[in-house]
Amino acid sequence: MILLAGMIILKKLNVKSPVIYSSSIQAELDNPYGLSKKLAEDALNELAECNGNYIYNYRLPNVFGKWCKPNYNSAVATFCYNTINDLPIQVNDPTSIINLVYIDDVVNEFVKVIQAFSKDEQIEKVIEASKQNIQTTEEDKEDDNMIQIDDFTKIDLRIAKIVKAQHVEGADKLLQLTLDIGEENPRNVFAGIKAHYSPEDLEGRLTVMVANLTPRKMKFGLSEGMVLAAGDGKSLHILSPDSGAKPGMKIS
Repeated sequence: MILLAGMIILKKLNVKSPVIYSSSIQAELDNPYGLSKKLAEDALNELAECNGNYIYNYRLPNVFGKWCKPNYNSAVATFCYNTINDLPIQVNDPTSIINLVYIDDVVNEFVKVIQAFSKDEQIEKVIEASKQNIQTTEEDKEDDNMIQIDDFTKIDLRIAKIVKAQHVEGADKLLQLTLDIGEENPRNVFAGIKAHYSPEDLEGRLTVMVANLTPRKMKFGLSEGMVLAAGDGKSLHILSPDSGAKPGMKIS
């Protein structure tokens, strides 16, 4: 039902977002589960033909690893669970070879597809086409961009001193910043400003950061806030306070 609802929305709005579908090797078999997977694949292929979406159908073998549930979606999880709990193990065909795939490998493959697509020049066309087809009048949404004063006061904006700035190994867009905001320990923040600043140009500067943003666990470490910057899509400029401002000062 979720897949069907998503397809209806994509068609109605003419959104050409890529779709990754977790199918199964059982799509080749004549059983209720396999038939349902095959029908979903066919429906997505039809979406690709009529709407222009990129479709990635993955016929996964037996998936194992974290998040797998015994007696539900993983033969490995079922075997381990039943063995530990002294429950009967049903083997229908002792000669059958089970093909396995680790869940982390599946996730990494999906991430590669997403990253590859996002770097493709087609993504700009997809985004632009989607924007043009999702038309909402200002009258309908006139209040959506407005916030109350209580919402604004929840944001803890602080003056931060960039104590250290360095490149992040394996990251194309990020710089790692060590920020002093008047606390006992400095904050670690990853900022997507590598294309616009060299680390040596940032160290010692004062800037503005969101101090109460929920820390975000990233591939390269924990990011404990957000540095504010202004840009026009071509250039980017981190915000700097007026002279006399000191690290830790609250902006209001």
